[in-house]
Amino acid sequence: MSTATVPIVSNSLKADTAASANTLAYRDNQGGITHNAVNCTSLVNSGATFRPFNATAKTATYTVLAPTAGVGGDSVVFYNPSGGAFAINLPLASTCSGMVVTFKNITNSTTACTLTCAGSDTLDGAATLALTTAWQKITIQSNGTVWYIIGA
Repeated sequence: MSTATVPIVSNSLKADTAASANTLAYRDNQGGITHNAVNCTSLVNSGATFRPFNATAKTATYTVLAPTAGVGGDSVVFYNPSGGAFAINLPLASTCSGMVVTFKNITNSTTACTLTCAGSDTLDGAATLALTTAWQKITIQSNGTVWYIIGA
């Protein structure tokens, strides 16, 4: 049985394959299970549930899912503007402080996909940002008041 260190939890905790498929058991440095087996399609950490990655590319107007009731929001949004321009609406920055979202154009299309802020929010000082580059990737983060581009 192979064992991998889980550094985000503790240096003394180990994760390994549990008895059933798609689950992990967390073990302490003595080999005892410290947490119940966790289904890998919906991980739970300190009460916050993270949505599993959704790989469906958006081809029409879409609103980014904000964290709600302990459930994490979107972290990656693939988009395909080859069928025409559309908007991706951001949630209010105040509802998702610290949230990081990456947007990725999965085509060679240069048709605009426009990130649109909610309310009076801004993204690097503007209410909208047109993404018009083939294969473009951009990462943004909310500080609880506005959105900032943190990576391209």
